[in-house]
Amino acid sequence: MLSPFELVIYGFWVLVLLPITVVSLFAGPKQAEKTVFADYYKAQPLLSLVGGLFLLTLCARAIAKLAAHFGAVSPQRAAEIIDWINAPFLVLLLAVIVLWSWAALKVRRARRAAKGDPT
Repeated sequence: MLSPFELVIYGFWVLVLLPITVVSLFAGPKQAEKTVFADYYKAQPLLSLVGGLFLLTLCARAIAKLAAHFGAVSPQRAAEIIDWINAPFLVLLLAVIVLWSWAALKVRRARRAAKGDPT
């Protein structure tokens, strides 16, 4: 049984975040040029794709939990589904962390090089 807070959070993920993620994955890796994160996405082109896939696994977990809550699947079956989703979820989480770290290092080095700092 999910709490009302969990219902709101998982519902938001499924109703709002899932469509936005699917549209952004199908639209391609085009990033806005005037955002705070534009330099990071330019430095690491796979960041957009891996981040989108990570959000899809997050939404899939939310769908499984909501399906169990509303009785579409049994709680045991929902637990099995979530267990199957956990492996790609954790791999993609690690990939997102690594890619963001690499992007941050590349951007930092580029900014230092632009200033003329040798280190």
